[in-house]
Amino acid sequence: MFNTYQITGIQITGRPVNETLQAVSENHALSIIYNKYGKLADLGVSKISFLDAPFENMLEVKKYYNRSNYEDSDILEMLIQLKAKEGNQAHYEAVKEHFTPILNAAVSDYRYNDLSAADKEDFKDKLMYDIINEFTEKFSADRGRLLSFIKLKVRDRMSVYYDRKVNVNSNNKEKKRSRSEAVREYIEISTLPPQDEDIEAARLSLISTIQLIGNMDLKGIPRKRIEDTHERIVDLRLDYLLNLKRQREVYTLAYGPNRFKQRDIAELLNITQPTVSLNLKRAKRNIWVKIMKINLEAE
Repeated sequence: MFNTYQITGIQITGRPVNETLQAVSENHALSIIYNKYGKLADLGVSKISFLDAPFENMLEVKKYYNRSNYEDSDILEMLIQLKAKEGNQAHYEAVKEHFTPILNAAVSDYRYNDLSAADKEDFKDKLMYDIINEFTEKFSADRGRLLSFIKLKVRDRMSVYYDRKVNVNSNNKEKKRSRSEAVREYIEISTLPPQDEDIEAARLSLISTIQLIGNMDLKGIPRKRIEDTHERIVDLRLDYLLNLKRQREVYTLAYGPNRFKQRDIAELLNITQPTVSLNLKRAKRNIWVKIMKINLEAE
């Protein structure tokens, strides 16, 4: 029994294809189209069910991912070469294209709808690295098809990555907490001034000291004194002068009571250590400039 199908897509030359034909099945219809036009991008297959009126029809549209030009064995061979550092850019691009539908589906899950486009691209890069360097060696023919195996691995690993992004202590169920909540709570607690201190007088004294130091060559000031001054800035909650949230977070964590190391700040804020270093450097410079501009006579 023949059915009627409508096939749409775009040829490699960029020309659109929109053709109606009769075939036994969808695969049969696709084989006819592929023989005629070659592989199509943005492929769509619609089965046409005829109703009472001969010119009326109902389209049941089914979208397809582009089919890879490679068999599982070819992809496995390229993955092995890439892991052994023997592959080339063409191998990487072929493998990436092969797994792109799986990667896109993993990062676009409704559970991760708060991820930015940049976050999704970062996660896809991480997952691609995992496919090459970890998942491939765990695959064997008795585990089924390669794509199905990788799909499960990617889905599970994406869940782990997202958990680490939004939570601290994600591996400990008892201590697991929202990352944003933990950072907010720490900053609030760490910036509370000592109760027995005259805060305004202490601030004026610190500002005066910084302005005195600022008019001198900082190279002649002991590093410890400068670092202690930054701690004091946080103690007296003058870090509010930093306008950029990321700089303020990094600076407060670095010079708060716990004096977090840069690698710990990177873990807590889910950013790279170089990003921490850059933001801390800018924050130290900017807070100094801000305090230097304060007019004490107007206070």
